[in-house]
Amino acid sequence: MYNNILVTIFAYNEEKNISNVIKSLSKNFKNILVVDNNSEDSTVEKAKKYRVFLIKHRYNLGKSESMKTALEFAKIKKFKYLAFMDSDGQHQANDLKKICEKILKSKSELVIGYRNNLDNLNLKKRIGTIILQKLFHLIYKKKNF
Repeated sequence: MYNNILVTIFAYNEEKNISNVIKSLSKNFKNILVVDNNSEDSTVEKAKKYRVFLIKHRYNLGKSESMKTALEFAKIKKFKYLAFMDSDGQHQANDLKKICEKILKSKSELVIGYRNNLDNLNLKKRIGTIILQKLFHLIYKKKNF
């Protein structure tokens, strides 16, 4: 169980997925923060059923502001590590566990996960992901783990 890592789940109208995402993360992570971007469905009510930190924005501020909220929360609560996860269920909790293992073993300050298999992405997202992969490799001159 990773006690010094705060996993933040970004949520907006994810009542269908939020419970499963929280359950799967809870198997390996003790500290989970749900940042709700003013959902209009029962996302918040479902999240309240679990032992998680919960912040609900009064307005839909977008993902970047939700990231700022998570960073400020982690800073106030003095977490050493912060991980981000979407609430739509497209990413697996086990993949986040693998990333966190890499962080702890390598003592890296930043680890960015990306998809190896881009087949399920639409063309626009696929091209964007490839460009970002190449850009990060060029800037940081780091190879994949």
